[in-house]
Amino acid sequence: MIYECLKCKYLTENKTKFRRHLNTKKHRRFYETLKENETIPIDKEFNSAQFYSFSEQNDPKGQNSAQFCSLFPKNIQKSPISAQFCSINKINNSINENENENENENENENENININKNEISPEILTCDYCDYQTIRSGNFRRHINTCKNRKNEEVKYRLLYEKEKKRLIEQHEKEKQMLYNQIDKLLEKVGHTTNHIQNNIILNNFGKEDLSHITNTFKTQLLKGPYGMIPKMIEAVHTKPENKNILLPNKKEPYVKVFENAEWKLRDRKETVKDLVDANYNRLDEFYEKDGIIILNSTQKNRYKCFQNKYDNYDQDILERLIKDSELVLLNQPKKN
Repeated sequence: MIYECLKCKYLTENKTKFRRHLNTKKHRRFYETLKENETIPIDKEFNSAQFYSFSEQNDPKGQNSAQFCSLFPKNIQKSPISAQFCSINKINNSINENENENENENENENENININKNEISPEILTCDYCDYQTIRSGNFRRHINTCKNRKNEEVKYRLLYEKEKKRLIEQHEKEKQMLYNQIDKLLEKVGHTTNHIQNNIILNNFGKEDLSHITNTFKTQLLKGPYGMIPKMIEAVHTKPENKNILLPNKKEPYVKVFENAEWKLRDRKETVKDLVDANYNRLDEFYEKDGIIILNSTQKNRYKCFQNKYDNYDQDILERLIKDSELVLLNQPKKN
């Protein structure tokens, strides 16, 4: 049975819902409006919907209009708020067709959902320490926190780490002790040499060399070839026995020995050699500014100025080559002082 309010276009199969609709303000307002217009005769004794509207697609007769229902009995004693209803086969057929279409659509949607569920397979989480597998991340986290194999692996790696750390520390201590022994031996040899020198000559402190044997003519010759003048100057200065105050025992060792205040001291190799190069460059540069600029010709001056500019601007190629050549001079000098 179909209950229909044609004015409000409300349609339901539930009689209780239809009666609730008749008590709504919307229905009452529409009913009062319809009553005032009086376009359709309405039974004054009943507040009822007395007509229905049914639309059918492609209706050749144009039946999409208000049709009066002739199924209302005339002598019915009911409450003022009631509704007459009728049963219409066309409406039943339409509702049945809509229900069948909805059922087909629901079946298609269920099939699509089942297909999607089959296509999207859940990710399987596997423990790296054992064969435990699960698709729930919460279970997997709890397992990781309590996995015995994982704890055993961590203990194993911790023991290996401690063992390797202990081995490296012992190896480091042995190497350090070997270096200390070598230094002691070298210091003993230097001590004997120093005593021998002191019995014959007096060594000058490092940086306070005697330059009386370096003539201006020798300096002028060095200025003519500025790119090799510093190693030659170092060799000439420290050839004099009193100036043999720097010693490079071995090219593999990172330190040199210098003589200061009547004793030999160890210094950093790179810093000491660089200071030695700077000191001899300053000696020659002062001579150039005072006398060499007058003695040298224009070509020799230009060559020296080019070298001077590179050295003053810390050209890395020039500095590295000068330091390397100066170290070779120290290594090749006689070890006996």
